[in-house]
Amino acid sequence: MATSTFAEEKDSILSWYILHHSVDDNEVQELSDRLERAVDTAERLHTGVTRKTGEPYIYHPLRTAQEVSRFGRIVDWPSIEAAILHDTVEDTDYTQEELRRDFPECADLVEALTKIKEDKGLTYRRLFEHALKDIRVLLVKIADRVDNLDTLHIFNREKQIRIAGESASMYANICERLCMMDLASRLREQLGEYLSPEKFHEFQDVQAKAKVELEKPIGNLRTRLAEAFPGNLTVRIEVNWARFDPDLPIKRENLFSVRIITESREAAYQALGRVHLTFPSVPGSFRDNISNPRENGFRALETQVTYKGMIVRFTISSRDDDRFNRLGLLSMDIESAQFNSRYLKDLREFLEADEQTSIQDYLRFNQPDGIQVITPKGLIINLEEGATALDFAFAVHKELGLRAAGTKVNDKTVHLSTPLNMNDRVEIIPSTRNVCTDNFLDWAHTRRAVTAIKKHLRQEEYHKAAAEGKKLLLGVGSAANMDAWEVETRANTIAAQSGEKIEKIYQDVYLGNLPLERVLGPLAKPGRNPVSALLQKVIPGKPIPVRKVRRYDFESKTRKFCQRCVPVSGDDIEGVPDGRRLLVHRKGCVLDTAETKVPLQWDKQKKIELRDPGPIKLNIWTTNVPGLLYHVVAPFRSLDIDLSSITLPDEDDILRLEFSPGTSRALDRILRDLRKMDFIHDIQIQPGTAKN
Repeated sequence: MATSTFAEEKDSILSWYILHHSVDDNEVQELSDRLERAVDTAERLHTGVTRKTGEPYIYHPLRTAQEVSRFGRIVDWPSIEAAILHDTVEDTDYTQEELRRDFPECADLVEALTKIKEDKGLTYRRLFEHALKDIRVLLVKIADRVDNLDTLHIFNREKQIRIAGESASMYANICERLCMMDLASRLREQLGEYLSPEKFHEFQDVQAKAKVELEKPIGNLRTRLAEAFPGNLTVRIEVNWARFDPDLPIKRENLFSVRIITESREAAYQALGRVHLTFPSVPGSFRDNISNPRENGFRALETQVTYKGMIVRFTISSRDDDRFNRLGLLSMDIESAQFNSRYLKDLREFLEADEQTSIQDYLRFNQPDGIQVITPKGLIINLEEGATALDFAFAVHKELGLRAAGTKVNDKTVHLSTPLNMNDRVEIIPSTRNVCTDNFLDWAHTRRAVTAIKKHLRQEEYHKAAAEGKKLLLGVGSAANMDAWEVETRANTIAAQSGEKIEKIYQDVYLGNLPLERVLGPLAKPGRNPVSALLQKVIPGKPIPVRKVRRYDFESKTRKFCQRCVPVSGDDIEGVPDGRRLLVHRKGCVLDTAETKVPLQWDKQKKIELRDPGPIKLNIWTTNVPGLLYHVVAPFRSLDIDLSSITLPDEDDILRLEFSPGTSRALDRILRDLRKMDFIHDIQIQPGTAKN
């Protein structure tokens, strides 16, 4: 295949890039040569490879580059090269070193876009860590996903739903968070056909009929609007038919809207007055996002009016605001550092604070803001739908959230878990000290609050572990006739040698990761165990304290469950130090071969039994017997629990199930019932994927 066959694609890439950038004639020739070289390399590396659609693979990176070239000044030429070459290292023999040699300016971008094989969660985490340093990474990835979605129709229904759901909860969400509303609505419509096919086709039919039925009324509406805006107020009026959004009901007011673009923000308020003087407004429908912009930077006046029995939605904004509202990040220059700093700050804090929660879950739950509430000082706080008073406290300031003891909403005392509504007046009653407990996790809804709470609780656990470790060292040292100064000096020396903080040394001692002899040195004559005898002096006749564990707390930074022995309530369990965490085993587990063990027992609190462990995935090693699925599903039927996914055993004899048990108690019962079945040899439990 000759490279000349890609002339149309290359012309498109170059033309769009030149349109958005100031490029002189000499630079045009240079870019053309660089484009030719990148395309030649990608074509050579992908020669003979076809996509599942049957087309040569090279067309995918070319279309991705075309999409990137339309993104505006926020992307530069290395972004174009990265789009063309983004699959070369991942799918061919081309190495990262060769790429860096041949295309040094885009090598880092391609590395960030290259998947980590067999670890999707780590791939996404690395992608977004790179994106926080260089937003071009995220933009190329979005363009890649946009093109891949065009081929979604060739996959089976299960894969279509999985990919479409992930794309909606992650990429469409990201686009909306970055105020790229045109791209977000385009993605939601594209994905709606797979996620809500019946509703999608119903919307298309209803909108097609409305275009015929409303042609005359909308024409009259245009006339009335033209009369409302004489020459002293210059505006542009557009009637836009809406794209399909699976989250919106199919109503006439959601089929089209009117957009009014003015010369300035002041003129936007004048235009709002003209609209309300011309048409009756719908009470409670007005939102002022100019003086109180959304967190993603969206600025417009939104209102609804009635006209001939219809409700008509209006969006009024200045020309500059309208451009940003539609393009968001894409309307900026690559040097712009002010875009949507709050969202990116939240994402950065999450990546730094929460290593266990997947980035997919963060994006899925960290939804765009939907309500505005008011502080006692009159400040507007943007929150997502479903946010509680506790979420409000963390949105104002993390310290206020951690010290929140009570709240008043609209001057009425309510619980911190109370959901908030638009325009609520919220006051937090703070304590003089930190009062954050596990209960806060049940009362919070937004990912910002949940992340802050988890980070604080982990820090509290670490502080307690450090205090206990220090206490243990001092006790053993005292029994060996060492004073506290000498013990602390030895611990500080170990910390300095390892480059760790002293608190980390104490934690490792408590968790069993650091032997006492390493810190305190030889404490007895050769041939004797110096520590065991001294421990008996410190805590004579007392066993090591039994620690309590919660069931299936997959996100714990200090505990992890063995996924092969699958301990459930009632089993005898023990802990084995595994790095900074304790690995929880059933006693007798074949994987439990460590000598150092920590006694554990289940936390019997009622609230723990009723805690929702979230989505669960089970891998079940079985013998293929008649009625296999009937017997396995029986425990789920008895508890009225639906299975969200079933994958029957193939050559590996593994039956895969995904479900949401609702409570830890229900999950315990299911696992106990499954373990009683003779044809089940082994069970592996993992956190599943939340369904949308």
